[in-house]
Amino acid sequence: MMSRLKNSFFNINFLKELMILIIIGVIIGLLIGVYQLFLTYVVGLNSFFYSSKNIYVILGFLAIAVILSILNFMLLSYAPGCSGSGIPSLKLANRDNSRIGWIKDIPIMFINSCNAIFLGFPLGSEGPSVVMASKISTAVQDLTNIYDEEINELSEGVGFGCAFLSPLAGISYALEEGKRKFKFKSFLKVFLLMIIAFLITKLINHHHLLSIENVINFDLNFFSVLIEILIINVGLGHFFIKFNTFLKRITKKYSNNFFIKYRSFFVTPIIILLSFFTVNMTGSGGKIISSISTYTIISYLIFVLLFRFLNINVAANSNVTGGLIVPILSLGALSGQIINIYATRYQNFDQSNWPIVILISSIMLFSLIIKTPITGTILLYSTISYLTNDYLSSLIYIPIIFIIYFIGTIFSKRILKDKCLYDELLLENDFKG
Repeated sequence: MMSRLKNSFFNINFLKELMILIIIGVIIGLLIGVYQLFLTYVVGLNSFFYSSKNIYVILGFLAIAVILSILNFMLLSYAPGCSGSGIPSLKLANRDNSRIGWIKDIPIMFINSCNAIFLGFPLGSEGPSVVMASKISTAVQDLTNIYDEEINELSEGVGFGCAFLSPLAGISYALEEGKRKFKFKSFLKVFLLMIIAFLITKLINHHHLLSIENVINFDLNFFSVLIEILIINVGLGHFFIKFNTFLKRITKKYSNNFFIKYRSFFVTPIIILLSFFTVNMTGSGGKIISSISTYTIISYLIFVLLFRFLNINVAANSNVTGGLIVPILSLGALSGQIINIYATRYQNFDQSNWPIVILISSIMLFSLIIKTPITGTILLYSTISYLTNDYLSSLIYIPIIFIIYFIGTIFSKRILKDKCLYDELLLENDFKG
């Protein structure tokens, strides 16, 4: 009799957990799919206004920008955890086992990230996707009164996978970035969540965050080019982490200073002005990645790299909402193109390899900064497979690229003493978002 009761109890708990996972997966898929699709229209509007020569259109845009700037400040005053990507705030809540808010945070993050991207801030949508996915998990558990804290962290990876339309990368991100020991049960949970969410998101949104034309298999005879990319990106990643955390430290230390407190009102006009006159250098970076092969002057590429390095870090600390992953990818694409041109001129490197080098370099920089070599390798594989429609030949990159990404990550952690960017931000005193 007792055995039957135990089995019945186990089945009830199993069915409850399965039900929760299905509900969470469905809602994440719906929200992230709608969010990513809606952003394609936001980016279209952004391009329309910034490319217009009609004075009335421009004046209308500036009037809208003033309203949105005020709205941004009001929303983030009400929900400060939605500033930036929101990921450090989420990790802080998980680390301290404090309650994760979702009632106001989910709509505010959705609205405010669209706001920032519309205005031209060089920030992405993947960070908010990660955070909103985790908060959806919290919301479902609160509403059903069935709790499993592990699902909240696993849902971050589901948001990542939906944003990049890469379920394998999402599963890897959930297990790797969460820094948890591998458990088969955890894998089954995130696998179910990811498959459900991905299928729904894919029905709604077909826009890939990483897209570049003419990708072909890399010539492995030029292995030295990969080493050159590794060297430049290790340094670039190190300075990005240090500069970003430096700016965060400054904004926290002088948080009561008038210019710091209301910095979004000062940075927004600069971003708008830059967007009008340097439209090809601004935005989250998707356009730069897709067109980077047309940049053939090293001095110009270095200028754009420095410009975006400063622009992205300032924007990320300007009290607006937006992610850093796609902007980081754009910096890696620029450094990759610099190596492309150098190798073509001095190492007899075939120009047909440029697109694949750009992809390798862009994802490498993300892996070095976030310390996720496995996720980076899988994201590269899934992106190449999608772009070439060849899932078999692309497998050749897995061991080689993983070794390169892993070596770079170890060097960054052991020699340069870099932590994951989010962990570095959490080390800042009294970090509140």
